[in-house]
Amino acid sequence: MSADEQSSETPSEQPPDETPDVASPAMADTLCYAFEKLSTGSDEVQITFQGQIYRLRKTRNGRLIMTK
Repeated sequence: MSADEQSSETPSEQPPDETPDVASPAMADTLCYAFEKLSTGSDEVQITFQGQIYRLRKTRNGRLIMTK
């Protein structure tokens, strides 16, 4: 058996330290974006919803907080 065959990771699985850029096939009708892609390196993005601006920011602890 080759080293490729012994690997328990299938091509569709992602290592735990990588964030997928798009939703999984099971959620194909739901948009999903990596925060790092939206924020382009900053710790905050602004999102508009029904005329209001919301802030989505990453904390020092690596959590996300959304405020109005």
